[in-house]
Amino acid sequence: MSGAAQAAHPLAEFEADGTVIFPMEVVAEGLKVPLEALLPGMKAGLVYQVTEKGEGEDAGRLRVTFRFRGRQCRLIVEKSGRILPAD
Repeated sequence: MSGAAQAAHPLAEFEADGTVIFPMEVVAEGLKVPLEALLPGMKAGLVYQVTEKGEGEDAGRLRVTFRFRGRQCRLIVEKSGRILPAD
């Protein structure tokens, strides 16, 4: 995959226990906060995440909502790990 294509659709990683790991740059961009502000917020427990599993035609996809200081970002993760905006 070319660098431009990868930048257009970043990838999440899946851990063996099912945990999904996101590139923090994607989350910061979605929340419209600088990465430098997001990382301390995560360490302080101020970033919340809700994960919903797709059903029916959305089976195999996840919808993940991140919340931080009154901001919200929803992302869709496909089985391949490709991340798409949900909003």
